[in-house]
Amino acid sequence: MMAELATKADLMATRSDVLATVLATEQRLQTSITDVQTDLRMTKQELENRIDTLSLRLTVRLGTIVVAGLGALAAILKLA
Repeated sequence: MMAELATKADLMATRSDVLATVLATEQRLQTSITDVQTDLRMTKQELENRIDTLSLRLTVRLGTIVVAGLGALAAILKLA
């Protein structure tokens, strides 16, 4: 097996290439992290809005049930 000797210039060039690749990868990773964080915030806000809407709908339904129940009770008491 024949081994080639690398010169200092070769090693420095390889080091520069590796550092450039690492920096580019780090930038892409940071961009991806930022995108995921933004998507997560948007999803969280959408869920909070839906929960608020459902809470309001349940309150209205419960109020309707209470009013109907009181009306039925009043009618029953009036007949008795």
